[in-house]
Amino acid sequence: MTTSGLAAVHAAAQAPASVPSVSQGQAQNPPASVPAEANNEQAIAAARAEGHAAGLSAGAVAERARCSAILSSEHAAGREALAQYFAFETEMSAEAASAALAKSPKVEPKGSRLEGNVPQPQVTSGAGGSPADDYEAGRQAVLARKPAAA
Repeated sequence: MTTSGLAAVHAAAQAPASVPSVSQGQAQNPPASVPAEANNEQAIAAARAEGHAAGLSAGAVAERARCSAILSSEHAAGREALAQYFAFETEMSAEAASAALAKSPKVEPKGSRLEGNVPQPQVTSGAGGSPADDYEAGRQAVLARKPAAA
């Protein structure tokens, strides 16, 4: 008896599936490749952790070198605040930061009065004479304003 293509598919679908039987020994012992795959996963995780630590270390060394190059640049003198900003607050390369520092104006230090930047006040007596003369003139002015004693 021959069946058409659709009938054969229908008959195959209705028949119980033929699954090879697995003996008890095989079911409890997984194939040998499973432990190797688990070891591979552990090795991959360990390698990733090691690479991450090495990357952090290399990155820290590079960052310190970048900051040092910016802060010790010949153009950082007189522009220390800007150099610190470039070094610690940006990801600008040392070369770019040095070029920017070269183009920025230097900060002039503020002087004190003792350095001669602010002239000393000139205190003189009111009458132009000696302090003793000023005293006597002031005493006479006070006495002149007082009413005479009766």
